[in-house]
Amino acid sequence: MTQPFQLSEREIELLKKPLLSKIATIGRDGYPQITQTGFMLENGKFIITTPQKAVKVRNIQRNPRVSVLVDDGYKYVAIKGRAKINTERDVVRDTETITYRYMGKEKGKPMVDEILKTKHVIVEIAPESSTSSLSLKFGDA
Repeated sequence: MTQPFQLSEREIELLKKPLLSKIATIGRDGYPQITQTGFMLENGKFIITTPQKAVKVRNIQRNPRVSVLVDDGYKYVAIKGRAKINTERDVVRDTETITYRYMGKEKGKPMVDEILKTKHVIVEIAPESSTSSLSLKFGDA
């Protein structure tokens, strides 16, 4: 049995920072559709919450192949992977965790309430490969 893909320790360290991700899905017309969003990393998988009616949800249902980029301007991690809508996860809990990651609990609570006025789903992305600047000299800056 093949081992699941694992991100490097240096990649994980960058991904722990509260940086936004850019997620590219494949649109019905074959062109990439890119969305910026908050995320959390859990057991090597990217977790995001998004409105159920978002274009990226329809794109993922049609074609689960995605790319994700997380960068701080100089350092970056780019992954290719497969996404799925995970109906087993707790949308409220995940939305709180992701929002509080970026805003803290005090400022994030009103945002969570606003976000959840619209029905949301959880997208789980399992990386299959990664590239990063972290092995390059300027990645050490």
